[in-house]
Amino acid sequence: MVKPRREPRHVVPAISFSIRTDFHANSELYVGRLWDISRTGACVIFPTHHRVSIGSSGPLVMHPPDVGKSIHATGELLWIDDLEHALFAGFSFLDPIDFESTFLRMLLGRSSGTSASDRLRSLRDNPQDFQGFDS
Repeated sequence: MVKPRREPRHVVPAISFSIRTDFHANSELYVGRLWDISRTGACVIFPTHHRVSIGSSGPLVMHPPDVGKSIHATGELLWIDDLEHALFAGFSFLDPIDFESTFLRMLLGRSSGTSASDRLRSLRDNPQDFQGFDS
């Protein structure tokens, strides 16, 4: 059984900006959007047509929304929640990332006012609010 991350998760404010996240595994490129992030892992939303496999590992690249350098990490896919309009994928970082030198340092320095369960409920109830994740 997969153990949840035991540290604060920082939700990406999707209304303000979107962080494209690429996952390279099994000779495929999966393009999604960062949902939340912590020091040891991240949740990425993919369109439902992506069929990523639990246990896959490979490069994860988080692209800045406007300026800054992309963050390169190696991630292992630990879990999937396949909803009607989006596929949530939970990754563990295989190597530590120094977020202080990245465009995500501000996000990781603040506390989240919205819980992951509140945002998930919002996606389930209002999928039209999350552009790019049509079924």
